[in-house]
Amino acid sequence: MRNFMRLVFKFTLILFIIVGIVIGAVIVYAKIYGKEIDIANGVFADNRDPVTVLIAGLHPDGPLTDFIMVAKYNPKTGKINALSIPRDTKVVGTIDGKINSAYAKGKNIEKLKDKVKEVTSLKVDYYVILDTATVRKMVDAIGGIPMDVPINMYYDDEEQGLHINLKKGYQVLDGKKAEQFVRFRKNNDGTGYLLGDVDRVKAQHAFIKAAIDQVLKPSTLLKLPDLISLGFQTVKTDMKLTEILSYVDDVKNFDKENLRIESLPGGGDYIDNISYFIHDPVATKKLVEEMFIKEISLSDENEENGTKENSTKVTKSKSEVTIEVLNATSRNGLASSVAEKLKEEGYNVTKIGNYKTTSNMATTVISRTDDTEYAKKVKSFLGIGTVKTEKEEVSKVDITVILGSDYK
Repeated sequence: MRNFMRLVFKFTLILFIIVGIVIGAVIVYAKIYGKEIDIANGVFADNRDPVTVLIAGLHPDGPLTDFIMVAKYNPKTGKINALSIPRDTKVVGTIDGKINSAYAKGKNIEKLKDKVKEVTSLKVDYYVILDTATVRKMVDAIGGIPMDVPINMYYDDEEQGLHINLKKGYQVLDGKKAEQFVRFRKNNDGTGYLLGDVDRVKAQHAFIKAAIDQVLKPSTLLKLPDLISLGFQTVKTDMKLTEILSYVDDVKNFDKENLRIESLPGGGDYIDNISYFIHDPVATKKLVEEMFIKEISLSDENEENGTKENSTKVTKSKSEVTIEVLNATSRNGLASSVAEKLKEEGYNVTKIGNYKTTSNMATTVISRTDDTEYAKKVKSFLGIGTVKTEKEEVSKVDITVILGSDYK
């Protein structure tokens, strides 16, 4: 369920795009009915400040928030930075001491916002509340998602009422099948993706890219009135239509590479025989400053200097980024397998090999230059690891990936 709710968030990004295209529907409507809409006089000018949105996904059986994420969008850089907050994060003042019940009593969004601020120090500007049914409906509304299902998927979970039955091969997934695809982890017999979570994350990314491509097709414009109506019927938000309309240009310029998603630092623990996620305040503060404060400050500074470009903007394309993949485990063929996945993702893997170590090592992504943007993207693609910078005077690669014992 939680994995699917992560996809709910990502589809919420698609929803942002959809509502961003709302202006297109308004213009089409205006033309059909002979009305004039003036957007040339700065009504939607790019003078907007960064906006922080709280996204909450509700459990199908009740008002618990199965998924919580804070996302900041910076119109000046086109970047979206998002922080996922585990539902079991321990807080004070909720029904069960967990953040996911903050909204439950009285469906109190203000209490959830307060708890999110306690954990992250972030104040949100808007909220979006949705459930899994929203994603299913949105997929159906845009005519399904064309996908090449990589393996046969057969799984049953009576407790969750989940039944997955998908055959390998190219097909168009409707809403129900899309939910099955993104929730799949393993088959009833224990088989599944060759590289486990790495392949599953890759499949989810492929789904998101396919969904975005489908949403942005010209033919989808004909369905905009229905999509807009569905969006306002199924998504609860305090964003006003005029605010939503201001994102028209962002749709045209949206780059999927500008999306960064991280998880709240911390770890699981049992307290009085109850499982909690205990966040790390120091690491959280550092991550929040990097993702939500520093990035915004840099964009403001660059704007004052007469440019809208972020000082950390990647100057190379993905195919120009050279990567070496080293295996620090005893698992044969691991470096080769991961290298192939990175190549399929568009990266230029120039070297694979083993990394000699006398102890268990955690997965590490090392940037050999001052520019860490692609190192962060590689870490996000792997789904695990720590990013650090170790420059070498004579380095033959931009990034070194060391696969540790924590890589599954």
